[in-house]
Amino acid sequence: MLCRSRKIGKGGMKVTLWSKLLPSITSQFSTKSLVLIPIAVGINLIGGTLCSTLKLPLFMDMIGTMVIACLSGPWVAALCGLLTNVFLAIVANPVYLPYALSSVLCGLAVGYMVKAGLLKKLWGILLIWLVYSAVNTVAASMITVFVYGGATGLNGTSILTAALTVAWKNILIPVFSSSMLENLIDKGITIAIVAMIVNKIPRRFVSQYASENIGTKTANFKPIKADVDSHGYDLESILADLREGKSSNADASSLLSDAEMNERLLKADSVHDVPGAMGKANPLVKFLGVLLLGLAALAWPDFTLGLVIVVLLFVLAWRAGCLKAFSKLMFGFGMPMAIMLMFIQGLYSPKNTTVIADFGFAQLGLQGVLYAAKIVVTVLVFLGSFYIANKTTYIGSLVAALTQIGCPSKLGYLVFASLNVVPQMQRKTTVIRQAQSARGLATGGGLVSRFKAFLPLIGPVVMSSLTDAQERGMTLETRGFGVKGVRRTSYVKVPWTSKDAMALWLLVGLFALILVLSILDRTGTLSVTYPWGGVR
Repeated sequence: MLCRSRKIGKGGMKVTLWSKLLPSITSQFSTKSLVLIPIAVGINLIGGTLCSTLKLPLFMDMIGTMVIACLSGPWVAALCGLLTNVFLAIVANPVYLPYALSSVLCGLAVGYMVKAGLLKKLWGILLIWLVYSAVNTVAASMITVFVYGGATGLNGTSILTAALTVAWKNILIPVFSSSMLENLIDKGITIAIVAMIVNKIPRRFVSQYASENIGTKTANFKPIKADVDSHGYDLESILADLREGKSSNADASSLLSDAEMNERLLKADSVHDVPGAMGKANPLVKFLGVLLLGLAALAWPDFTLGLVIVVLLFVLAWRAGCLKAFSKLMFGFGMPMAIMLMFIQGLYSPKNTTVIADFGFAQLGLQGVLYAAKIVVTVLVFLGSFYIANKTTYIGSLVAALTQIGCPSKLGYLVFASLNVVPQMQRKTTVIRQAQSARGLATGGGLVSRFKAFLPLIGPVVMSSLTDAQERGMTLETRGFGVKGVRRTSYVKVPWTSKDAMALWLLVGLFALILVLSILDRTGTLSVTYPWGGVR
């Protein structure tokens, strides 16, 4: 086991592997590294956006994760990959959330290989490419098969998977084959771009991080120090001096009283208020409801409960005032996914024993159709409930609620900063693209010319973002971000009401009841589902 201890020396002192591993992990999460994480999340998103804009058949959505793996270490890269998928789930599509496991594993794999010095040599870069592609292929394929049944919609990968399924008469092999093909191409180009970017990063900047792992010589440069906690500053006395107007740079007449400050904060928070009962509910109750509803649909033996929950979600969306956007998301994602899964699972699922239609080249099986229907409605329950919870929740309130129950304030900063930094980087990318186009950069034409335009666009975005990260880190440290041993306060207060408690107990009770009924039905003790053609 990981935490197994062993005795060493005459004194019988116990040393655990975990006690050695934990300091090496926590040491990677300095303030400078934490500031880099939202920037790296933004780079991941910008890489994917540029590929979409240039119409490149690539993803390029892990450039930031690899850059931060080179600079800060494997565990920081793993957290960056996790937050990237969380951000995509919040602003784009919740279908990205399960793939966070793949991003975390890729960040760890690349980070430890870079830490071993493999990025310094050509054969090491080739090894990183192969391992990176293999890890992402295995993890993503397992998620696609066991979570989504083999397809996530009408995209290029799913269509290729469907074509290979016809040839192989199997689901697992086509998913692995199509994923491996796209990963070898995409991750190979990603590693080449990251290697070029890392070599172009200024040595003074790299000297603050793990420069020895990437082959950068920084002997003539000293790391820039901006750690407030290392200087022993008394944050409470500084704040007290500012309140009393003792600072030489502070104008006492411009300082606000507590009442004036609270009034301004209430006005600022009112901008983010969402009307209705859903908007007033505690964010933790809403997102716990997302989890419990999805698990209930997953635990139920067939698709009927999930279908009922989906109908109720449409009612909630109407009450929340987002029915049009909600319907567009549910039908836009659900219909293509249903078509692909009915084709893959209905025709080629190994579970098929009851034939309901014979097309000559393949037979449509009842078991595969029912399995596809269950996967579709379960995913739609997660998707729809997450969308409604996200639309009716101010992210600042969610972060405040998490910190109120004991979550680290730095974790709250990472979530909130990622949601704020990414739009800023998107605007910066637009400006850079327009500037490069004005200088004669061709972003159209054939595939080769469009790919040549990618690096002149992503390069300036990465370099300018790293400069912003350095300035942001120094600003945070001078404001006490790294100070330890002081009581943290929050501008946003999230109340816990009796209605929240009632909703929480209602959700937990319904989930427990559904879980018990599902177990009884599966064991044959009590029949609670309809036997579709004799199939239960």
